[in-house]
Amino acid sequence: MILFKQKVKPEEHQVIGLLKFFNIQVPKGHGTLLDHAELKKPDFLYSANIKLMQKLYKVMNNENKNVKPELGSNFYRFYVGSGNNHTSVK
Repeated sequence: MILFKQKVKPEEHQVIGLLKFFNIQVPKGHGTLLDHAELKKPDFLYSANIKLMQKLYKVMNNENKNVKPELGSNFYRFYVGSGNNHTSVK
């Protein structure tokens, strides 16, 4: 997550708002609202990455709901001659 790699630290309430928006559990510190050390741990980053990808796929599916693929007869003919890996291309 790029947010956690920036040199300028965002406000704590901004980070908490983003975590809640993406449905990611907010790691609580001792006496603070947010534990910044926990945000950098691989386990947290892995679970956050999964949630972000799920949100991305959900948004993409909603946006592409009305898009229909174009079906047509656009077939191209080509010739594969001998050369490097010509059997793999065939």
